[in-house]
Amino acid sequence: MKLQMHQMASLVLAAGLSAGAHAQAMKTETYGKIHLEANNVKTSTGPGRTELRDSASRAGIRGTRVIGDGFVGLFGAELSFASDAGTFGATPLRAAYVGMDTPFGTFAGGRLDNGSAVGSPFYNQLSKITTYAPNDSGITAWTDDFMNPRNRVSNALGYRTAKGKDYDIRARYFLRGTNNVSENTASSFDLGGEYKFGNLQIGLGYGKDMKDGGLVASSVTTSDFKEKNQIGLRLSTGSISPYFVTGTDKYVQHFDTKTKLATNRAKVNYSVVGADYSIGKHTVALNFLSRDIQNQLVGTRKMTQLGYTYELSPKDILQAYVQNDGVDNSKTNNHVKVFGMAYLYRF
Repeated sequence: MKLQMHQMASLVLAAGLSAGAHAQAMKTETYGKIHLEANNVKTSTGPGRTELRDSASRAGIRGTRVIGDGFVGLFGAELSFASDAGTFGATPLRAAYVGMDTPFGTFAGGRLDNGSAVGSPFYNQLSKITTYAPNDSGITAWTDDFMNPRNRVSNALGYRTAKGKDYDIRARYFLRGTNNVSENTASSFDLGGEYKFGNLQIGLGYGKDMKDGGLVASSVTTSDFKEKNQIGLRLSTGSISPYFVTGTDKYVQHFDTKTKLATNRAKVNYSVVGADYSIGKHTVALNFLSRDIQNQLVGTRKMTQLGYTYELSPKDILQAYVQNDGVDNSKTNNHVKVFGMAYLYRF
């Protein structure tokens, strides 16, 4: 496995170094970030800790080649690594895709996420409507736990409408079965879009899962996801921009074989309500997050975040944040509190 990860790293770096030799044939760029946090974490169930932690550091290469008549070929590959430990991520390649920009929109296939040419229907919507406080990575990450945005997926085909419009629509179909064996036995479809008029931006999203033989609930903790609906709104009013996103995830409900009573939720509601204040190089964001706990009939996870960022330059950013994670409000004395600072270096 180590050999494979080194090979992937060498491939990305070698491609970037060779870009100059093919400058006339294509336009290629390397990019990435090193993002490191220092956190003080206090829990209600155990001793606190002080940690130095990576926050989704990465390096990548992307490129385009003009074909003609409005058609442009494109590709991208992105490598994940941990700046605190010097190791690669569990899945070293965060994304890898090939596609084409056309007069009718952009098409791409591969392992797709929000940074790919076609984006991610739900995740890009969250990024456009909300403001992270200050990151959706590291200890302050929240989209996966609260919103289930299905951001990074393999075996995927994606589409995004042409740029320069008041609307932005993304669609994606992906296979969830075992790679190269039975990957077509389960599949998913996501659709998301935003429309901007004046200072107001609205977003809508819909997602659905399919599986051969039907979706099932084999236990209280392993109920298949069925579908989701999402709506969001952002109002930009000078320095202050309030926003919200809310939605519902639906699951196959599990019932006890003896009592015939439900043991988990069929519908899980989630939301984020917040606002950001920006002036010059300073930004403050406040978020209130909530999600029903699916594998039980009661309980909601609630979290509050306050984040501050200061731009030393567009590529050098200092951050500070506090966070209170309620984990499960059906239980007493159950929380995790965080104070931290971070430095984000982009290249």
